[in-house]
Amino acid sequence: GVRGYPSDYYPKILKKAENEMLDLKHPYVGTEHLLLTILSDKTALTDYLKTKKLTYRKFKNKLINIVGTSTSKSKFILYTPMLRTILKHAEDYAEENNTEITETMLFNAIISGGIFISWKVSYSFLTAFKMSLV
Repeated sequence: GVRGYPSDYYPKILKKAENEMLDLKHPYVGTEHLLLTILSDKTALTDYLKTKKLTYRKFKNKLINIVGTSTSKSKFILYTPMLRTILKHAEDYAEENNTEITETMLFNAIISGGIFISWKVSYSFLTAFKMSLV
């Protein structure tokens, strides 16, 4: 794979985020789809997040309540500028530290990225969550 990436984790997680976007029929792949993807895997991180009441199902339901879904699938896969920035942060960090991109690294990039400003999605939910991490 590319230096700093495991051969398959990073492309796989991006593909899963794109599929979340397509399933929800949203127009863009955003940080919320990346977060859903992270939450969909059983990892030490998701076990921890579950103790903070942040789970895939809860977050997806909240997302649908706030943003809704559309009736038509997007013909294109477009990433929001916010998501591009977050991915770039994670990529740069991995490269500087000569390490692989992990779900924890992506999660931290999302949390520190002032997330969901574009959608105003679950902002209070995540702000409260961020506070509970301190």
